[in-house]
Amino acid sequence: MASLSEQVNQALQAIYSPQSSQEARKNAEEWLRAQYLRPEMWQIALDSIGVNNSGIQLWGCSILCEKIKKQWSQLNEEQRAGLVQILRTQLKIFTVAKCFPLVTKACISVSWVALHSIQTNEWPGFFQEMASLTTNQITRDDNPNEVIPMEWTYLELMKTLADETKQAQHLDTTAQRTAMTFLRENASQVLSTCHSVLKSTQALEVRDQAIQAINAWVELDPRTTDDIFQILETLVQAALAYPTAITDLAHVLEAIQSCLSNTNLHRYPTALSAAIRRVAQLGTVSQRCIEEDDEDSLSAFCSFLVYISESHSATMIANPEPAHIICSMVCQTTQSAEPPLVVVLAEFWQHFLLELGAQKDSNNVPGGAESYRQVVLESIRILHQRSQFSSISPSRDEQNEVNAIRENASEAFLFAYSQLFGDECLQLFCEVLDADLRGCEEALKAQNLAEYNTRCRAVEATLYFLAKLTENIPESEATYMPLVLKMLSRVPQDVEVQRTALTLIGSFGPWLSFQCAEHPDYASNVASYIIPSLVDENLSQRASEALRDLAKEVPQALLPHLGGLLGAIQNSLFQMPPARRATVIHGLAWVISLLDVQSASNLFLEITKSLCAKIQESGSAVQQASQHLEALCFEIRSLGQACTSSSVPGEHPFLASLRFSWPMLEQIAVHFKDVESVRRAVLKTTFRFTEAIPRDQIRNFLRSILNIYIEFTRLDPENPPVREMVLVVSRFQTRPDGGMSRAAADPSLVCTNQQDIADVSTSVETIVRTVFQASGLVQGFSPQALSAAFDLVHFASQRLPDCVCRNQEFFTYILNTGISALLTILDKNAFEKARRLLHGLYTFDDSAWRPMLVDRLAEAFPTLLKTLLEAIGGAVPRSYLDDVSGLLASLLSRYPHEFSSVAATLLSRDGFPSNQVSVQEKKNFLEDLFRNANNRNDLGKVLHVFSGKCLGLKSAS
Repeated sequence: MASLSEQVNQALQAIYSPQSSQEARKNAEEWLRAQYLRPEMWQIALDSIGVNNSGIQLWGCSILCEKIKKQWSQLNEEQRAGLVQILRTQLKIFTVAKCFPLVTKACISVSWVALHSIQTNEWPGFFQEMASLTTNQITRDDNPNEVIPMEWTYLELMKTLADETKQAQHLDTTAQRTAMTFLRENASQVLSTCHSVLKSTQALEVRDQAIQAINAWVELDPRTTDDIFQILETLVQAALAYPTAITDLAHVLEAIQSCLSNTNLHRYPTALSAAIRRVAQLGTVSQRCIEEDDEDSLSAFCSFLVYISESHSATMIANPEPAHIICSMVCQTTQSAEPPLVVVLAEFWQHFLLELGAQKDSNNVPGGAESYRQVVLESIRILHQRSQFSSISPSRDEQNEVNAIRENASEAFLFAYSQLFGDECLQLFCEVLDADLRGCEEALKAQNLAEYNTRCRAVEATLYFLAKLTENIPESEATYMPLVLKMLSRVPQDVEVQRTALTLIGSFGPWLSFQCAEHPDYASNVASYIIPSLVDENLSQRASEALRDLAKEVPQALLPHLGGLLGAIQNSLFQMPPARRATVIHGLAWVISLLDVQSASNLFLEITKSLCAKIQESGSAVQQASQHLEALCFEIRSLGQACTSSSVPGEHPFLASLRFSWPMLEQIAVHFKDVESVRRAVLKTTFRFTEAIPRDQIRNFLRSILNIYIEFTRLDPENPPVREMVLVVSRFQTRPDGGMSRAAADPSLVCTNQQDIADVSTSVETIVRTVFQASGLVQGFSPQALSAAFDLVHFASQRLPDCVCRNQEFFTYILNTGISALLTILDKNAFEKARRLLHGLYTFDDSAWRPMLVDRLAEAFPTLLKTLLEAIGGAVPRSYLDDVSGLLASLLSRYPHEFSSVAATLLSRDGFPSNQVSVQEKKNFLEDLFRNANNRNDLGKVLHVFSGKCLGLKSAS
């Protein structure tokens, strides 16, 4: 049989031979991984390092590194000393040969050994030896691009030494604490060497190594301000040193960020201020990146600036000179950067302006916030410019880019407006808008279409940002908003500009509601813009949305213009797509609802008749009928929604519309009942109607509504109209708070009409039976439907007990169904709903109904308790036990004697609820239940422990 060494060699040949198959390599790798902890692998790994194959050498170094970390304690002192000598020798050999991957592995091994074995007095000698081993005879011979192996190895060793020290911090051993102390004390020496390397070489591999070494040493938390200054000086100079070779800028910025994030730096405000001044020196970097088309470096630089504003804005603000330099740097970069980077730079202003606004009244802003006004307004101008589309039909990519810029810029503008320079911001946008509108007019007069298009895009961007700001403008603002409103009459005939103008108008609601009493002409200006837009195919969607938003906020301002609105749309309203037509009617409804009851009813009825005529035109075409019905239902909902809050005497103004349209709704609900979209539309309409109309006015439609709900449930029992039925129950409830006696309840909330109560109760019973019978309580039926049905029964039992109690056979049916569901429904939500229903039934306290139900509850009690014990014994997942504990606590409290007797009988059976528990354990369990009956948390623990024993879990105790 071959020796282990021979087997390893065979496996290595299989891995590194080009003739080996993929499967052979995989098998060889798996076999080698299984062998590396064997004692013989020490020597095999050392032998592998000396072969003339870089792959096998790397494998040997990797195995040696792993064994040192995991099996160092198995070596005696002589073996350790010998291994250390071999490592140091091999490190030099690998360095001379420029085998840098092998150098890295050797450095890791050397660093780990040093950290875990070198004594306090040995560290200076080791440090000096490593430095001399790797840095002697370093010369560059006037070739700054040359990679000097010894230099590279020294930097790698310093990096791995810091990395391994950081990783070993959690060990908190004497050796580790000694190493940390020594390394921190010698940080200046290492950083000085790194600084010298960065100044003397342009070799990217070496510079990258130096930056990584700096990063690693920064994370060791150097404790002196001098160290911090030296790190910053080194890194800033690294970024500035080579204007034509800054591909490692990302690493430099990462190191600076690591330094600025260092916890010690926050203990030295002076040092942090100095750091901000150093960062301000990087002003030329972004321009060089742009000139050299170095997108990666520019991206890293932009992200770094955002980090500065997010984490150190307060320090920037306290140092106005570098702060202004950095802000100007951001403005300059924003002008030339690609759109994705403009998005990033807009975040800079979000963080900076938020902090500036928070500190504007403090003493931490030398010169005051006012000193930043010019640069902030300049940033607004630049971001506004970068937020413009290039044409009326931009590409999808351009749309995404510009919209992303706008989103971040809007946040920055909002901070600038609301916290700092409100009037100046509005003045700036008004001036820009006026200038661009004049530019449009002049370009159009000169027939300069290119200039006209450019100016239109600028106008559109300004209107967009004004719409965003308008939502936060004080209602009392009376200087600039009237100017904006006046300038809307000059908006060019450009579709996108006009659409954005309509969005702006839609946002005027809160401001107009305050201003219109004194300035009714403002509403006239708005109406004169909206009315013609409603009949323009390109603008009607946005105009309808503006009408809806304004009408909801200031319907009284639009009331004088109702005739003009109705006249403008009378020929086009029913030619609009259903969704758009619904939006228009929604807006009109808010205004119509301000009329007297008779006038409002007449207008609602007129609109409804036209809508119904539109449906009749569709005939028997299912798709058209469905679309028009959905539109009608939404529009009726909109009419009802506008009137829901109307406090009017007598008949509800919307009722005439319902009375007229109801026969058609009922007819369509029956005729197209197999069409899901129709059913959905009908349910939405009936829900809004039931919600909006007083109960005494619903009565004439109640049976029809309930019949529709029953029929829809039979057609689709997995989607029962539970939400709609819960609303019906709440409108016809007899216990408004779920427990208040009828005598004490608010009479306005209590239904006393026995026929209505009977109709609702019968419908609840029919719908619940339909769902339960359709499910068969078998896997595959929608657990959401079962959950909803249990919810409906539970709500009805609390608010309208007649639903559950008047038919005792139905009461028994739902009681048994709920008990059966506990073990047959493999869905936690449905399980919890069934448990909650049973809890409600067994704790039901209605004095009128409870005496009639006692016998039926008692009959089901043994089955319920047996089911619960089976659930505890493992019939359901243990995560369900928290739901069980609440029900058990109530049963123990209300039925202690019955519980004790039935439980004792059940638990006396062999193998119940599990073969894993003994008679004594079951007896102890029952005693624990009664002992902890009043403490649900402790009761839950009892259930979990007993359940664990039933399942044979060893951890149960």
